[in-house]
Amino acid sequence: MTFEEVVVDGKSGGLILSIVGNLPAGVLEWYGHWVILEGTGDLANLRGQGNWYGPGSDGPGLWGQLFYDGNYHFEPN
Repeated sequence: MTFEEVVVDGKSGGLILSIVGNLPAGVLEWYGHWVILEGTGDLANLRGQGNWYGPGSDGPGLWGQLFYDGNYHFEPN
């Protein structure tokens, strides 16, 4: 997933994230993992990863809830 303009700790730029997930049969909530693959601008040195989970939406084209957690940090230049 690509985000063209993001602000993290007062720094701005773009981000490319890998987001993968699953909804196992018989389970009512999605779950998955996210990883920052690349940043641009002031976020070029941003690294991070975490998990996401939640019920999602009730059908195609509808908004739903997902929650996320994780850690990020800026690598030295």
